[in-house]
Amino acid sequence: MNMNVIFRPFARNVWYMFLLLTIIIVSTLWIIFKLGKDDADTNTVLIIIAAVSQQGFPFNSNQIASRLAFLQTMIFGLLLYNCYAGAIVSARLNTPLNKMNDSLYSIVNSKMKLGASREKYLNVLMNVGFIILHSTLAEIQYFKRYWQAIPEKEKYYSVEDGIKAIMKPGFAYHTEPLKAYPLIERIFDNQMICRLTEVHWLRPSVLGVWSSRRNQFQEIAKIG
Repeated sequence: MNMNVIFRPFARNVWYMFLLLTIIIVSTLWIIFKLGKDDADTNTVLIIIAAVSQQGFPFNSNQIASRLAFLQTMIFGLLLYNCYAGAIVSARLNTPLNKMNDSLYSIVNSKMKLGASREKYLNVLMNVGFIILHSTLAEIQYFKRYWQAIPEKEKYYSVEDGIKAIMKPGFAYHTEPLKAYPLIERIFDNQMICRLTEVHWLRPSVLGVWSSRRNQFQEIAKIG
């Protein structure tokens, strides 16, 4: 939690006004208690602390002035407490998650440990270089150098081990979504799932499929 959130709900001039009003209230209560021959030194401080902290405090006085001052102090503390508490909750709910961008640059620059499952398409893409290694995109070439620098024995993990490894910070894992997502749903809680970020090796694109009319593969092309 950022410590600035503690002071962020109120602007600086509001904090100054709060301190000024506190001094005025303490002084007023002290004068009222002193004139009424009550224990002014102790009660004044305790009443202010109880009002701001919204805690109970035994207060008995027959003076109308002290009762009015006490009521005003409690209302002041109630408004301050509710406004501050609401602002803190709002600040916490609106704090964006520190998630990684969907970018291969982000993966490399984060110095995260990388791993992948041994998929057939992965061997084609990464080792043979059918798409990725021959791509002229600067982002892919940047990632390729980082991936190839990893020792071969440290690249590949089973799906179970890879998914469990990303439960700890500093690890990124690649596998087929149909294998990964059911396992994530089973062993991750909701908060952990919300903190996950998917980074694409290749950007999703639209693919057009054509087939001649009354072709035996037309129905397959529609479904596929």
